[in-house]
Amino acid sequence: MAQQSSLPPITVGSMAYTTVNEDTFFMQGGVSYGPAGPTTNQFYTLDLTQPTWTTMNPPWRARVYPESLNLIARINKHSISVSPDKQNITFWVAYPGMVLNYTIATDTWTQVPKPSQLTSSGDLHAETDPRTGLVYYPGGYNNVSMGVYNPATQSFTPATSPNGFVNDRFYAFVWSEVRNALIFYGNTPIRETNPFVEYSTSSNKWTALPATGDIPPYRRRSCMVPAYNGTKLLLFGGDSSNDPSSGSLHILDVRNMIWSKVTGLDPSLGRSAMACAVSGDNFIVWGGIRFIPGGTPQDAPGTMLIYNIHTGAWTDTFTRGTHFEPNAPNPGPPGKDENEGEMGRGEIKSNAAAIGGGVAGALAVIALVAFFVMRRRRQAKDTPENGHGSGEYHQKDQIIPSMETSRDNPPSPSPPFDIYSQPKLEEQNSASYALPQYNAMQEYKVGFDSRSNTGAANPQLVPFIPPLPPLLSSLSPQDHIQQLQHQITDRQEKLASQSPNPQYDPSFNSEIPLGEGFRSPRGPQGAGVPISKSSGVGGNSELQQQINFLQAELNRLQARLDS
Repeated sequence: MAQQSSLPPITVGSMAYTTVNEDTFFMQGGVSYGPAGPTTNQFYTLDLTQPTWTTMNPPWRARVYPESLNLIARINKHSISVSPDKQNITFWVAYPGMVLNYTIATDTWTQVPKPSQLTSSGDLHAETDPRTGLVYYPGGYNNVSMGVYNPATQSFTPATSPNGFVNDRFYAFVWSEVRNALIFYGNTPIRETNPFVEYSTSSNKWTALPATGDIPPYRRRSCMVPAYNGTKLLLFGGDSSNDPSSGSLHILDVRNMIWSKVTGLDPSLGRSAMACAVSGDNFIVWGGIRFIPGGTPQDAPGTMLIYNIHTGAWTDTFTRGTHFEPNAPNPGPPGKDENEGEMGRGEIKSNAAAIGGGVAGALAVIALVAFFVMRRRRQAKDTPENGHGSGEYHQKDQIIPSMETSRDNPPSPSPPFDIYSQPKLEEQNSASYALPQYNAMQEYKVGFDSRSNTGAANPQLVPFIPPLPPLLSSLSPQDHIQQLQHQITDRQEKLASQSPNPQYDPSFNSEIPLGEGFRSPRGPQGAGVPISKSSGVGGNSELQQQINFLQAELNRLQARLDS
């Protein structure tokens, strides 16, 4: 049923295309703005198993249709989905309305009953969840929502779509094997928020895609394809109503969600509505149109473009092979993007950057308080206090058990702690939460003096800052505020019990209610901070310093949350 052609395909745009197993590139239909005519039903495959070839002589193969197939002559702005077993591809022809299955091994076609709710509009893209076989078609259900097609039952049902996704066209839509989600980019009309969102087929939720680096701007009619087992995502070309067709290439490292931009391509080779493919190290671009605002679209140059992902250079030679290393170390996630958040039915719920800073400050305070408490306990152990012998009872400081450590066994070094990553609780371990900013803390003299941290130090009093427990990273800002309040109250009670003239104002109430906005009493010059009536020495002075420090940090965290 297939025949070798001595002629390459006619250069077109808005064709349907896909790649199967990175071995075969399929391209069908499209529209031409040149002398070849407005539309064509050409069907070609590109053999990506050949060891090497150049852009001057790519291994195209023309395919023919059986006479029994009643194929409509004008097919363009349509889409192809691939079955999970890679044995069949399905053509989604929204206008005038047709669904066709093509079996690769037998080169046979089957017409599928068209769902009655199928949107009669072009420039939509269908994509398969390989885990379930369900096909997702944004904007494809009655021009209202995303359609979900079940090949087993031939049912077509609507799925959740946020506001603004109605009548979306000209977008790019791919499955991410690494994120187990569908990634959506660009559309018409162009939005002013994050151009990338992802859809979880498991939870039926849309979420803003977190990323950093050289994030691509909004464009329409771009092509987006995964590479290197889904660890890379390549986005090429496209245009906007005010900008001509672009030749820019952006690459997302999906493991750490960092974008980078590729340069070096002649701007005249930019294009829109083209076809793209990946095979190993090779990213391939073919066809498309040249869009200029206010002008007439033209066919893009017919010469194929190839970018070598491994060498990072545009080339005219395809060389089969890959340098992907599946066991390469994960670069790790970046800080959470300020636009990251759940998209419900029409809203993006963004996280406030102030919360992240407040949580970081609270974690640092807890670690520093742990140092003060442990140093005081060592003083109590090595030196008689208040005239009592070392064997008499001393009240045990209330600290988290997992924060205790031995002077003879300091905690082992660990990688820096990123409070924004927030891994799942079951994946955490205490070693990953050491705070490196305290590892180089200087030794202090017995009887800490806040005015100086220099002088001879007792080697036995070198502070060891233990790792923070895994539970802390999962606390909410309210929980951190409550912890600070409890720390203040506990030390005030100890201060009152140890001195006939307590260094605090008895009228001060440290139990701050967690009301609206989590407000705590504060004002200029430290209003709400315990009042010191005497300088004190030894333990009382140290407790007062801890109280003052904790209250100041509580006020700082509160200010962050209120700003």
